[in-house]
Amino acid sequence: YPSGAQAVTAQLNALLNDFPIDAIKTGMLFDASTIEAVTNSVATLHAPLVVDPVMIATSGANLLDRNAVDAYRPLIARAALLTPNLPEAQALLKCDAIYTPEDMLSAANRLLDFGCEAVLLKGGHAPVGTSSPSGAGDQISDLLLIQTATGTKARWFTTQRLDISGHGTGCTLAALITAFLARGLNIELA
Repeated sequence: YPSGAQAVTAQLNALLNDFPIDAIKTGMLFDASTIEAVTNSVATLHAPLVVDPVMIATSGANLLDRNAVDAYRPLIARAALLTPNLPEAQALLKCDAIYTPEDMLSAANRLLDFGCEAVLLKGGHAPVGTSSPSGAGDQISDLLLIQTATGTKARWFTTQRLDISGHGTGCTLAALITAFLARGLNIELA
């Protein structure tokens, strides 16, 4: 039985050959060989690709081999949407803290340079009161930055910070966006 990247390739090939694919979302891809296998498997895909670079858990635990961060670049270049949280964006950009709206806008622009069409930078990991353009301490903001023919379009999504002890909220958000992309909505509406 194949393991690791071979198993991922076999599973993806089975799905891509047997079912119509209207959108695809990545999740936790532990190492460089798995990321490369996914990149190769989706190379000819003509459906929207959402790359959710699950690298760092809400608890702060690493979910990705540290040597695999650079392997994400070719996969991101194929993405319609990249959905990192702040620590994941820091890892991809190899930079320090991203907290303020200005930091987030700068980081999202740098992530667009990886070649994706849009970035949804999830601000939930920012210290209370720092990621919201309004500066309100009980609000949290995500930034959507879309590459357009004439430049970029930024849209902030701001809401009350919820006290949730669960995990996977960012993954759930990316999955919902992917489902709406599969239904034909554009990135901003999805």
